[in-house]
Amino acid sequence: MIPRVLLPLDGSRRADCIIDEALKMAKNTKNGITFILMQVIEIYPLLARDKESEMRILTENAEKNLSKAKKRFEEEGIKNEIVIKDGKPAQEICDYADRNDINFVVISSHGHGGVNRWALGSVTDKVVRHCSKPVYVVKSQKEIR
Repeated sequence: MIPRVLLPLDGSRRADCIIDEALKMAKNTKNGITFILMQVIEIYPLLARDKESEMRILTENAEKNLSKAKKRFEEEGIKNEIVIKDGKPAQEICDYADRNDINFVVISSHGHGGVNRWALGSVTDKVVRHCSKPVYVVKSQKEIR
């Protein structure tokens, strides 16, 4: 059975460091890995009428971000799928892992939130605490230029 690994991305350069780690992981696996590249869209519309347009814009951005990541995996001959969800990121990551035959989750220690949290980013912290699957945390770079 080929392991299925959930790789949550948020489009930030900090979080994208896990792509390099995932590519290394795949190259060191004899039977291969299928990566599920996931981005969760969380919207905060100021007005109810803005919800649809904000969702459209964020979905387009997620598609662009995940397409770039997908291309990197395909260039290396690594199987992958793209998933876009909307909701609370940590909850959606954990729920998806539970419901979709995921073997483990690889997540960056920090994403869009940067180093606002001392130990782990808030999404990562919640995933580590609540996900029923094993979670591998990749330390993001301290400073991204």
